[in-house]
Amino acid sequence: MPKSAQWVRKSTRSPLRDGLASAVLGAFEMLGGDPSSAVEAAQAFPTPAEWISYQRNQVAVAGVGATLVPLSGFVTVPADVAFLFHKMAHTTWGIGHLMDARVLGKADFFNALDAWTLPEDQLPVYRAVSERTAQSADALIAATEAEPLGQPLAELRQHNPLVTYNLLHAYASGQIADQDALASAVAAGLQAAEAPQDFDPTLDVGQFGEWSLGMARSFAMNTFARLSRSLGMRVAAHLAGSAATKAIAGIIPVAGAVINGGFNAVLLKEYGASAERYYAHAIAEPLPADLLG
Repeated sequence: MPKSAQWVRKSTRSPLRDGLASAVLGAFEMLGGDPSSAVEAAQAFPTPAEWISYQRNQVAVAGVGATLVPLSGFVTVPADVAFLFHKMAHTTWGIGHLMDARVLGKADFFNALDAWTLPEDQLPVYRAVSERTAQSADALIAATEAEPLGQPLAELRQHNPLVTYNLLHAYASGQIADQDALASAVAAGLQAAEAPQDFDPTLDVGQFGEWSLGMARSFAMNTFARLSRSLGMRVAAHLAGSAATKAIAGIIPVAGAVINGGFNAVLLKEYGASAERYYAHAIAEPLPADLLG
């Protein structure tokens, strides 16, 4: 094998990236899923761009503070990255509100992170949901509460409304073949949410009618509402270069602080654009009132 190929293979994993991946996974698990404070704060901003700019300024100031004292960057970088991750979630939820989406906490953040790590011509399988779509879905579930599928849908919505709304949209658009297939998908979602240790993430895609394998796999992770190791590694890859530069910048007084704050701001700007892209492709149309009739 050529030396260059060996270097590429070895460079795909590093202690820094592995450490960041573990930190990202842990930070996601500890992150509060209530977006209400972000939604309330975002109401003061007319556009997503102004909201993102405000959040960028905050993380830039935090980055500067982390390296004002020479060598302090080696100690403060982990906390700085954790703060950046928290601000990314906050930014996501504010964007969603300003783009008329139903803001769905960690499930939205999960998918916005996925969009950030994907090529620009790709999007997460699961889509954000407009407020109008969510309201129509809520009314539909309430109207069918006494029907066999009504109660399971209501229970799944408690665990993960994003999955529930996407399932109903998939059924309305013909991606899920019939109500029996929809019922199977809902039952699998409840199993994944209530007893993840017993859930088979490979899934038998046939039970969901016309559902694609990619949709089924994404369904499994979204129902868990937690980051997979693979997504954690992709997020870590985005942060790894910046984190290394942050540590080096911490050696350089004053100038290093400016570099560090600048990296925070650039990262959040890039991430904010991906979160906007995620919400821009939200399911917008209301569900038919007789969908389950």
